Amino acid sequence: FLYVMMGRFLNLLINDANAVFITISIIFSGLTISTLYLLGKEIFDRKTGVIASLIALTSPNLWFHGEVALSYIVEAFFSIAVAYLCWKILINTSSNWEKELDKTINKYLYLSIIFLAISGGIRQNSIVFLLPLWLFSIRGLPLRKIITAVILLGFFCLSWFVPMVWMTGGWAPYQEAFRELWLFNTGNVSVFHKGWSSFKMFSSSLLGFITYGLG
Repeated sequence: FLYVMMGRFLNLLINDANAVFITISIIFSGLTISTLYLLGKEIFDRKTGVIASLIALTSPNLWFHGEVALSYIVEAFFSIAVAYLCWKILINTSSNWEKELDKTINKYLYLSIIFLAISGGIRQNSIVFLLPLWLFSIRGLPLRKIITAVILLGFFCLSWFVPMVWMTGGWAPYQEAFRELWLFNTGNVSVFHKGWSSFKMFSSSLLGFITYGLG
């Protein structure tokens, strides 16, 4: 929903829907590589950050998604940004607790909430995959702060979810559209339907994409 709304806004300036979304992909390609460098540098060292960003920079997979009107590269940026913010929360939480440190944690915590909520508005599956990482990173915070953070995350998610349902025409049309998309993408080929054969197929595809991406 937020991806489409971002496109609508830029379309007022460019007035070419396809060019708008390609422009978004190009911009977020640069942001993805830059943020990946910061993440590698933060967790390990500068050399690791450079290597990680160079792998991304020379990945055919990233090239492709950086030049087409699809939301995957935007999802990549927000996934890496959330991971970076989660790491900052984690390492600051493990340090000796001080008032100044509390301010730093609050800064990264609130930024992580905003980025996580936006990632769900770009692609709803993102928040499903990133939520366990986020919950893991805040587990060491005081319970009151954790509850507040979860409530804020819910509020920010509702701030795009409610308008999305409303613009779809209400809950029933939205639910039907979601169901149609779900069946189109997974149908009856998920591991819950096909079992081991489906698991092998998806595992093989995942390995292929990783090899291709690194290649």
